[in-house]
Amino acid sequence: MARSISADASAGVLLAYGFRPFFLATAAWAVAAVVLWVAALAGALPSWLGAVDLTWHQHEMLFGTFSAAVAGFVLTAFPEWTKSDALDGSVLGWIFALWVAGRAAMLVEDVRLDLALLAAAFLPAVTGIAVHVLVRHRPPRLGLFVLLLGLLAALDATWQAGRLGLLAIEPARLALPSLLVYAALVTVASGRIVPIVSQLALRADARTRVLRMEPASSDIAAVTLLALAAGVLAAPEAQATGWIALAAAAAQVHRLCEWWIGVAGRRAFVWPFWFASLAIAAAAAGIGLDRLAIPVASSAIVHALGFGGAAVATLAVMTVAGLLHTGHALRVPPGVTLALLSLSAGTLARCAVPWLEGAHAKAAMDLAGTLWIAGFALYLGIIGPKLVRPRVDGRPG
Repeated sequence: MARSISADASAGVLLAYGFRPFFLATAAWAVAAVVLWVAALAGALPSWLGAVDLTWHQHEMLFGTFSAAVAGFVLTAFPEWTKSDALDGSVLGWIFALWVAGRAAMLVEDVRLDLALLAAAFLPAVTGIAVHVLVRHRPPRLGLFVLLLGLLAALDATWQAGRLGLLAIEPARLALPSLLVYAALVTVASGRIVPIVSQLALRADARTRVLRMEPASSDIAAVTLLALAAGVLAAPEAQATGWIALAAAAAQVHRLCEWWIGVAGRRAFVWPFWFASLAIAAAAAGIGLDRLAIPVASSAIVHALGFGGAAVATLAVMTVAGLLHTGHALRVPPGVTLALLSLSAGTLARCAVPWLEGAHAKAAMDLAGTLWIAGFALYLGIIGPKLVRPRVDGRPG
């Protein structure tokens, strides 16, 4: 592991490596933001939290919760892969403070330029760090990831411009394209992680099979999702967008076929990545069917991407990194396995809501919210303490 720059003693363990504050923040905000949204739906929020509406919910899932996860990944994986120094100490603290300030700015009901700039500043900062690593160290196969990260930052800026009326675009129109870009980021990241964890699973089962995964499969799957995001944004109802969507679904299924490792895949550090890719494929197929022949509820598509594709994969990455980078063996605690199962079951419940009626629909929605909160809360309770303690092997980071 690349040795990080010496952290200020006052910063403590929490600011010793990027995954520590940002993985904690991802799980904590995933819980808090959904609690606020559920309370808003129930009419139980105080008047000073009037900013919490559907647009806020969409933004804070995408550019609040998931942007923290992206930052934790970038600030940990990039130094590992390039053998470069990692950000820590006060510099990491300022970047984290920028994320916190963005969440506070989004809770202010007044739409103001200064608050919009503050809310949109975080992802460009993380992108700048990633570009610096890319230019200085020229790591192979990270260019596409950095490009997608930059596009996500641009979408957040466009979202804020739409809120301010500077651009004639409804922020809600950006939700699905932004989710597709994030799904493409998940696709690229899992293409690096899945071969490693799958080989560990095979080794744990005393199997000698060697996986043969083509890196191009993940790149093609990510590029087709990017093309789909462009189609959904520029020509949302066009048949061409439907065909691109079906191609994106096929690309996800193709890469899944390369991942198959039999019963070794039962391990909780492997199967969540499969589930997430299946959810992304199902969402893309849903877009394709909806544009070409068979209507599919947009909320089912959005939650298949956000709940199943994004959240399950994010929690899986945070579990693998949270264990390995704190010096623990890759043995997923039963409680974290339950967390991953909770998010997976919650995905199915939330996607079923459009096909249910009355009390059944409400029950499915309530169940999905409960399972989401339970999943991230379990992570906080089990992995969270490891993130604020020194590595058990005594190594830095």
